[in-house]
Amino acid sequence: MADDGYAVDTAKLCAHQRQISQAVASGREVLDAGEQVTPAGWDNAYGAMFQPFPQITRPVAEAIMSFAGTAIQALTETAAAVGQAAAEYQAADERVVELLRELREQIEEVSQVDSRAGD
Repeated sequence: MADDGYAVDTAKLCAHQRQISQAVASGREVLDAGEQVTPAGWDNAYGAMFQPFPQITRPVAEAIMSFAGTAIQALTETAAAVGQAAAEYQAADERVVELLRELREQIEEVSQVDSRAGD
C-alpha cells in the first residue's frame, strides 16, 4: 500500500514540548542570573578601580536580558501551542477509534440480521 497522507506521533510532540519547557527553564535561569548581578551592581559591584567597566557593559547586558525575556516568552507560547496540538491530535485519534468501533458494531448487527433472514 502506498504511504498516503501523514501520521502524527503525539508522544513525540509531548517529548518536544518537554524539551521546549526545559529551554524555558534554562532561559529563566539566565535571566534570573542577569537580574541578580545588575541591580545596584552597576554602580558598586566592581569597586572603585572598575567603575567604568559596568557603565560600558550595561547596554549590552540589558540587551541580552531583554532578548532572554523575549525568547522565554516565545518559547513558553510555543510549548503551550505544541502541547495543545498534541492534545487535539490525541483527541481526534480517540474519536476516530470510537467511530470505527461504532461502525464495526453496526456492521456486525446488520450481518447478524442478514444471516437470520437467510435462515
